[in-house]
Amino acid sequence: MTKAAWTVVFAAAAEWDLALIEAFLSKAYQDFGDPADQAALHAAARVDAIVAHSERLAVAPMRGSIHDDLLPGLWYLALGQAIY
Repeated sequence: MTKAAWTVVFAAAAEWDLALIEAFLSKAYQDFGDPADQAALHAAARVDAIVAHSERLAVAPMRGSIHDDLLPGLWYLALGQAIY
């Protein structure tokens, strides 16, 4: 595996978003019939996958497309069905 030249650091707001996503997914999995304990594990695994994909940005941070037309300095990158 390539050694990362950069470090991915999550802002407090991003960590809060991940917690909200996990809570939402857990509830959704329960609504679809998963038992509460399985729903929590399923949701945590999905959020862990999002974090793992985002940490790949440390290896090659300048990937994606720049969208200065929307907001100066805005980059768009999709990894593992999540947008960063």
